[in-house]
Amino acid sequence: MLDKSIPYNEIPLISSIQIEETRSLQKLAEDTRVAIELLNYAVDTLP
Repeated sequence: MLDKSIPYNEIPLISSIQIEETRSLQKLAEDTRVAIELLNYAVDTLP
């Protein structure tokens, strides 16, 4: 049972590897978004 007087200290630590993975995934997501916008623009310019 949860006891408010005892802190929950079993929280796993965030490692630098997880942070780097998150940054690289954010960069990949941004690059993908830009590529999709460019494709949408190219499709709109087709006759």
